[in-house]
Amino acid sequence: MATLSLGVTPEVILLAIGLFSSCITAITSTMASLRTARSQKSAHQAKLFQFFNDRKLSVGLYGKVQEVLEKAGLLK
Repeated sequence: MATLSLGVTPEVILLAIGLFSSCITAITSTMASLRTARSQKSAHQAKLFQFFNDRKLSVGLYGKVQEVLEKAGLLK
């Protein structure tokens, strides 16, 4: 009986390591996707702000335009 349990233990450990590795890979991939999306949103906001700044338009107008774009889903 002891030999049987010793034979199963390495398989269970390898299975657990494989599952853990898969979870870590999925989390890492998701975090990278979120980081990319946030980076793109920041770049879009920076371009929009630069547009308003170059033309010396009011910050209030910038805020309103940004709010409308976010509600329309164009600034994600």
